Parts: sequence; C-alpha cells; structure tokens
Amino acid sequence: AVICGRPNAGKSTLFNLFAGEGSAIVTDIAGTTRDTLRADVAAGRVLLHLYDTAGLRVDNVDDPIERIGVSRAREKISAAELIIAVFDATEKPSDADSELLKATVPVKIAVINKADAAPDENISAYKALADDADTPAIVMSAAKGDGFDELVAEIERIFTDTEIDLSSDAVLATARQFHEAKGALVRVMGAIAALDSGLPTDIAAGELEGALTHLASLDGREVTEEIVSEIFSKFCVGK
Repeated sequence: AVICGRPNAGKSTLFNLFAGEGSAIVTDIAGTTRDTLRADVAAGRVLLHLYDTAGLRVDNVDDPIERIGVSRAREKISAAELIIAVFDATEKPSDADSELLKATVPVKIAVINKADAAPDENISAYKALADDADTPAIVMSAAKGDGFDELVAEIERIFTDTEIDLSSDAVLATARQFHEAKGALVRVMGAIAALDSGLPTDIAAGELEGALTHLASLDGREVTEEIVSEIFSKFCVGK
C-alpha cells in the first residue's frame, strides 16, 4: 500500500499513525519527505507493506533530490495494490487532486485530512471528487488520530474476503507471522528446485525441515525428532 498526495497534505503524519511516532519526519514545510519510507504494519488484522512517498507537486520540482523522490513515488504508485490518497481539506480541491484519483490503481482510498481545521464546503467537495472516481472516502485528522479506526476498517474490508471469518479462519495478523509464512514458502520452493535439478534428496529434505520450522513457529509447536526422521526416511537420505 502506498500513501501519496500533494506536499504537506499530512502523508507522513498518517504513516506515523500506522508505523509509530517518529518513523517519518513531520514538519509544516512542504517537501520534507524526499525519499520513500517503508514499514510493515498491521491495519487491524491485515498486514501491509506501507510506503510513505514524496509529495506530488503540481509545479515543476527544482530540487534534484526531491525530483528523484517524486520519481520513486510515481514508481511505487504504479506498482501498488492499494493507494491511500491523502488530501489537505484546508485547501480547495484542484484538477491535480482529481487526476490523482483517476490516474492511480483501481483500488484506492481517499483520505480527507485536516478535517478538524477545514470548512465544510471543502470536505463536501473532496467527497464529491471521491464519488466521481468511485473511491471510498474517509474524513480524518491524522494529527489527532480522528477517523483512523474508520480507515483501518476500510482497509480490512478491501483486503478481506467477505467469506473469511476473522475469528476462526487462518489470517496472518502480524509482521512476524508473515515473515514465518514467507520463510516456509521459500524453503518449500527450495526443496522443489533441488528435486527438479537432480540434487541429492537430503538437500530437499533439509529445505523441508526448514519449512516445518517456520510453520511450527506460527503456533508455537516444535519440530520433533520424529517428524524430522520421517522426512529423512521418505527421501532415503544417505542411500
């Protein structure tokens, strides 16, 4: 997921709500974020690879470092599964704001930020903008945390199949669980690659043992000697 928007819209403040205070530098100076920041965060029960990006300016960027940051931001936006577009509601919507919603990936959320200091007509205008782009809108004050729960709920709705029961079905809820599941997948793929390459079967067995270790850590179970012996016997290790 990528947080994007014009400079000083409150992107880094929102990023810090997810990742923890101080993860991104926040000032009143537009263009403070010049590079892409990443954090693995939990949005409710959904794990996100969340990116904070440089502000997308309407005018030309003179600072070469900021220009690189904007270029990287556009790359992240084009590859993202979810765009969180942040708008400063203390300012009226512009054509650039409309284009941001229409030009980005299909799955997106419009965050109407700084609502505590914004006139009602601006908030209504941004809601209309989001409606035109068939985009859900969340009214927020990232600085105060107002509306954050609603944003998290919307992210959960987008990423969670309605048939999944979060209270009982298998869902990866933390970065650690995601890391372990990904590690298990890598080791299984390693075992398959070893067998396809004609390598000794004990190499494949070792990869599977590693996969079991990752999976066992998800619920605290240990990989016992019996399980390891069973794997090795199936592969006829040493024969």
